[in-house]
Amino acid sequence: MKNLLLRPVALLVVVNVLFLANDAVRSPVFADECSPQRLVCDQLVAKYDGIYRSSRYVNLPNGARIAVDVLRPTSDDVVVEKPMPVLFVHAIYNRAIRLVHEYEVQESTLISMNFWQRWMVWAFSLSNGGEMVVDQAQMIPWIGELVQQGYVVVAADASGTGASFGQSLQSAEDYRDESSLLMDWIVAQPWSDGTIGVFGQSFHALTAYAAMSSQHPALKAAFVSSPPLDAYRSIGFPGGVGNIGFGNSYMKIAGDLDLLATPVEGDVNGVLFKQAMSEREGHRFSDLVTDVISSTPFQDGVSDRFQIGWDNLSGLPSFDVVHTSGIPVFNVGGFRDMFTKDTIFWHENLQGPKKLVMRPWHHRVLNSSLNDFDPAPHAHAWFDKWLKNEDGLGDDTADVTYFSLAGISGEEAQGKWCQAEQWPPRHAANLPFVLSSTNMLLSDSSIDTGEAQRVLTVTSEGAMTSGVDSRWNGVLTAAGYEDFKSRAPGGQSFTSLPFTKDLEIVGYPLLSFSARFPEGEAPVHVVLEKLSATGERLYLSEGVMRPAQVTAGEVVYAHSGALVFDHRAASSQPVDTRTVKRYELDLLPLAAHIKAGEKIRLNVWSADRDNYAPLRAGGPQEFDLIFEGAHQPTFTLSYAECISPARNGH
Repeated sequence: MKNLLLRPVALLVVVNVLFLANDAVRSPVFADECSPQRLVCDQLVAKYDGIYRSSRYVNLPNGARIAVDVLRPTSDDVVVEKPMPVLFVHAIYNRAIRLVHEYEVQESTLISMNFWQRWMVWAFSLSNGGEMVVDQAQMIPWIGELVQQGYVVVAADASGTGASFGQSLQSAEDYRDESSLLMDWIVAQPWSDGTIGVFGQSFHALTAYAAMSSQHPALKAAFVSSPPLDAYRSIGFPGGVGNIGFGNSYMKIAGDLDLLATPVEGDVNGVLFKQAMSEREGHRFSDLVTDVISSTPFQDGVSDRFQIGWDNLSGLPSFDVVHTSGIPVFNVGGFRDMFTKDTIFWHENLQGPKKLVMRPWHHRVLNSSLNDFDPAPHAHAWFDKWLKNEDGLGDDTADVTYFSLAGISGEEAQGKWCQAEQWPPRHAANLPFVLSSTNMLLSDSSIDTGEAQRVLTVTSEGAMTSGVDSRWNGVLTAAGYEDFKSRAPGGQSFTSLPFTKDLEIVGYPLLSFSARFPEGEAPVHVVLEKLSATGERLYLSEGVMRPAQVTAGEVVYAHSGALVFDHRAASSQPVDTRTVKRYELDLLPLAAHIKAGEKIRLNVWSADRDNYAPLRAGGPQEFDLIFEGAHQPTFTLSYAECISPARNGH
């Protein structure tokens, strides 16, 4: 759950290394050129010519000692002194990254550089005494653009992280209380005009929602991406099955955070920095994360060491206050993200002014300007409206705007933007299919000319995996599913006939099936993909289910179109190895453009080796799909006309 640009920041720095000043003042940052598929094409023209960074410790009334960066605009290399609205992030992934220290290039799981990248970064640091720090405006370019539009940015290391003293906070309530005290400090500063907006991605979006739950009077709006809501269901144990694709990589990421932490200015020889590090020993954020992931397989579980649970890594404790608070929130999500559902659920439940933009991307690039979307003009318009009472660019977009994906090539998305009043779109209609025992996905079972079978067995023997290049590892990889596309599907696959017309597929696909588990419990994994007329494969969505945990669950949030199961320990029911039972499994939400002549394929597995833990040790995991009579499996998609939004500036 990290800021998505932490890992690629090394490459960003290498590309721009000759254009960065070697002190705190830097030149303007501009969005890239507009593509025909960009939602809004206007670019921001800087009002101020640079950015000045300062850092210090802030002593809070509760005794916390917090490291803070302040980014302010400059004019003719002089800091602009007039009060301005403030954009605030409460960070656990470091308010800034110390990329080079004492001529040594820092490396971690988040930042992996080849020889030439390391050499260029090291060479650049020579002009600054062997030091190089990357701040929020460099990690998130649109933040730099907003500073140059007349905003101050405050980035604070939360207690027990970065250069801050203390031990890691354990709950959303803790983040709420600390952020409220920090906002008290912010509004008392001479460069603050008394209004605050919060921003952040992933866990920083969670801390933004926690700040909103404080109901601080200065907090007027939020612009966040990939916000966690129900961490157990989204990333911990989706469908009740352990998500090692996320969990293993995230424990490594969290464990490396201190390697990149940045001391405050004036900390001679890093004395205070070292003291802060020693205070958190054994009680770091990574210790909490590892404890929860490794020892709490049920939603209501309590971890072995710290006696905390999944709600401590979730937005759920903030939900009751925030969803009725009326604070304007702009959420950005991705259809290949790990928090796809959570982003949509947050938006659905908010009762104040709100917007949702769903991009076609994975976690790492959701804050990036790519060919589909530039966050800068949208964030600028949103904060101008609610912090400055100025209407600006981008405010004419619908409540929900989503990208219908036709294809992906690297970081270029092909498709089109659509808009709706809600998700799934209210005007969506069902598109039903039947799974045949001849491995076809048919709109009419009567056209199946193959030899019918009563049962198809799905076994984990073989190489069933969606690969390491998946959404679950989308913090560190491109989530391009290249290794998935290069392998035979495995398991049982069901392929449609070519579509006869273009369709926009939206919503939550639903598989309804009957199965028996003769060898004991096994997970059910499904992966949906699109096949072009030439056979090229495009990953669309997936779902997973643990058959012992299929009782309907109760949650505090609305979840239109999505199933929710009860994952408390007491809800688990032993699987009868002799009984055939009917199940329903919904896939993660998607928006995809299917062209006439293209096909879809549904892969049904009993394992996803690189992303999910097996339910039992030893021997293959397998189950029988039943096809006779009322047990016929069905698969339901939804489709909706794409209502194109107006595009500004193009």
